Amino acid sequence: MAAVGQVQVFVPSSLLPKLICTKCKNYLSHFPIYSHPKIGSMCGRCSVDIHENFIRNEIYETTVQFQKFPCRYRANGCLENLIPANVPDHERLCLYKKYECPTRVYNNCIWEGFCNEILEHFENKHPTFILKDGKFEVDFINNHKENYLLPYGEELFIVTREAVSASSTFSCSVEYVGSNPEIEHYTYIFTLESGNRLHKHIVKEVKMKSILEFNDLLLKDVLQDPTNIIAHIDLVPNENDEFLDSISGAEANNVNSQLDYDQLSELECPVCFEYLVPPIFQCETGHSICERCRNTQNECPTCKQSFKRTQNFTLEKLIRNMIYPCKHDRCTFSTKAQDIKVHEASCIFGPYRCPVGEYEECKDEMSVIDMYDHIFKKHYESLLEIEMVSIPFDEDSTLLNECYILKHSLRLFRLCFRFISNYFYWVVQLIGPPEECVKYKFELEIIDNSNENCRIYFKKVCAPFCAANDAFSDDKSDTCVSLEKNQLSKFISNQLTYRVRILNY
Repeated sequence: MAAVGQVQVFVPSSLLPKLICTKCKNYLSHFPIYSHPKIGSMCGRCSVDIHENFIRNEIYETTVQFQKFPCRYRANGCLENLIPANVPDHERLCLYKKYECPTRVYNNCIWEGFCNEILEHFENKHPTFILKDGKFEVDFINNHKENYLLPYGEELFIVTREAVSASSTFSCSVEYVGSNPEIEHYTYIFTLESGNRLHKHIVKEVKMKSILEFNDLLLKDVLQDPTNIIAHIDLVPNENDEFLDSISGAEANNVNSQLDYDQLSELECPVCFEYLVPPIFQCETGHSICERCRNTQNECPTCKQSFKRTQNFTLEKLIRNMIYPCKHDRCTFSTKAQDIKVHEASCIFGPYRCPVGEYEECKDEMSVIDMYDHIFKKHYESLLEIEMVSIPFDEDSTLLNECYILKHSLRLFRLCFRFISNYFYWVVQLIGPPEECVKYKFELEIIDNSNENCRIYFKKVCAPFCAANDAFSDDKSDTCVSLEKNQLSKFISNQLTYRVRILNY
């Protein structure tokens, strides 16, 4: 074996069969390593009772610390070789790791497979255990422990929920299943809501694998003894990311407790049943109505009297400092009346039109949270899963108009590309709150197909989501890349090839 030092060498293949854990039969590459005079050596993957004459083999650890071992999943196709310090993190997230069915603990399902096969297995065998909207009913009465699958974009999470009737307690935890190390640092918002949606209990910035436990009596007091309780799980990128603001109202952390649902219920518009916010209008009798419904109604729906342009300024002043919740289901944001409509207009839980719809005549609407699933199922050919795009192009080409959907962390972006009137155009739009755009840039690199080692490179700010035609207007120079056809003539050889990458800014 190699001497101790910074030089990394491979463990000779002839020695590997001798460096095997006696318990799990994997390589002795996961520290700490313990040895027993009769049983043999055991690795850090296995539990060891140090009171049974097991001694930590520090001499072995020092000797092999810079030697590379094959991944334990080599038989499944992994070709990685790692020094022991890197083994635990790699094996936990290895693409070639096989998983047992998460439902095995209570239904004896014997299925095993790779991470990218779990969702298909659940859809075929356990469809009732898929939480597609992150929502489920809480049960304190019956004893149960179950694992549910929570798809979120292309990532998967296991939600474990358990109820113990003897103590009237309910617990829940969320764990990531996959190979993206960034996801392990994400947090989630856990919301318990009364069935009539009048009362909520919100826990923010919950870390993966941490166990939340609730007492039945406490929640009944907080939620005012509801007949049923609904739980929501909403994932967010990480505990320090400002994206938390856009879906949980982090800037309004202290205002949720000020929500007065009894008072808000008196402020419902009689037509759309949304809460009234300024400007508020009233009929001749004095019944109030929101501006949108005032423009669609000929008479008051309450008393049938006519409407005039009479504004209820007194009510507007009274509610100016009231706290309003977002109207969209699953959103926990709340703020003052004057600001709530601005949030609702771009809330990621509100309806967004399909970003591919302008190109394929899809009229579906969905929240940003549910959008990846829609794109994956209905517009898979528009998903850009690699950074490179190649488009057939020759001198006779006159019009090209395409879009692609990119995923960066848990955010979705739309790449709009157009060639018209001898000009090429590129824009990358964030699908979500427009104020978040300043946090992202995109890199565009034109690939030289002529092998002359030339390069054209741009870096631009991502644009807000809007109609594709508006994205290429003349006043969008800070977000749009435009190049004349003659500028790219050296780069094109029967096809145009370019690379796009999203960056945090």
